[in-house]
Amino acid sequence: MENSIGIKVLIKSSYYSFGMVMPGRNWTAASADGYRFGFNSQEQDDEVYGNGNLNTAEFWGYDTRLGRRWNLDPKSNPSISNYATFLNNPIFYSDLLGDTVIGLSARSATRTKDIIQGTFSKDYHKDFRKLISIGANGMTFKPISKGDFDKATANFNEDEKALA
Repeated sequence: MENSIGIKVLIKSSYYSFGMVMPGRNWTAASADGYRFGFNSQEQDDEVYGNGNLNTAEFWGYDTRLGRRWNLDPKSNPSISNYATFLNNPIFYSDLLGDTVIGLSARSATRTKDIIQGTFSKDYHKDFRKLISIGANGMTFKPISKGDFDKATANFNEDEKALA
């Protein structure tokens, strides 16, 4: 099958949010036999849970039906589950290797930073707000050490610490 500009289409699929293939909404050309990639160009492992239900990368494997890893995140983040993928938002983020969440654009990364910093707007939150920054590529957040996090949240109440 060719699309309107003459490019040969080997596979087309519709996906739910975290990459599960919508039943009846996918098509594969006979010439694409052996094509092993799916949602977000991740490699699929169809032998474990069936067609398109497990995606893998260098550092993770996750169930597309649940949107959760089956292994621990190699670069844990104290503010999110070690089993979460794409910071629970596959629309704004990607995680190609499974070790670093990347905003799909500088705009989405900036928006997220602004939301986090706006949530912690009190004067005694200023040290924590300084920790939330975007890296040189404009799309990833700079890592925060546990020591810096603990120091910046020392004056937080229990609810604020849990949210941070």
